[in-house]
Amino acid sequence: MTRSARVPTVHEYPCRVDTETRWSDNDQYGHLNNAVYYELFDTAINGWIAEQILANPDPDPAQRPMAVVAESACTYFHELSFPLRLTIGFGVSRLGRSSVTYDLVIGKKSGTSRAAGAASTVAARGHWVHVYVDPNTRRPSEIPDNVRRVLASARIEKSDDDTAARAVGTTARIVHTARTTVN
Repeated sequence: MTRSARVPTVHEYPCRVDTETRWSDNDQYGHLNNAVYYELFDTAINGWIAEQILANPDPDPAQRPMAVVAESACTYFHELSFPLRLTIGFGVSRLGRSSVTYDLVIGKKSGTSRAAGAASTVAARGHWVHVYVDPNTRRPSEIPDNVRRVLASARIEKSDDDTAARAVGTTARIVHTARTTVN
């Protein structure tokens, strides 16, 4: 993605998670440490999957493949710092036999509203790949059917020039506080 390409807004994604920055997220330069963006992506994706799986339980969780991060990237557009309210928007841009690719954005909420519909400015865009592996052999394994259904509900299409994401199929919208502010 080039810097001049249009970045999708948070609300163009089928899944959104609200969160807040913490004092400990800031680095010595007074803005969020780069690693925190990855923590936010990881928390949003895994929290959403966990919530959805509770509604679609696995018949044998002990044998469920694990999702491991095989690839990740982040493009930064604007600084973020403490204290801020954020929304992470994301969707599944590719769903394979054993892997899933997510497209994500982190938006800074404007105003003081905690409502999911509050406008936000995108500060970063991420790319995240989970590969599902057998917990014993650590070799790629098929994504379980119940997880595949959840992931399929969050499918997005990316345009040819990678400038926008568009939700397809059933849209899944959740809003919860993935992190809390430390006083």
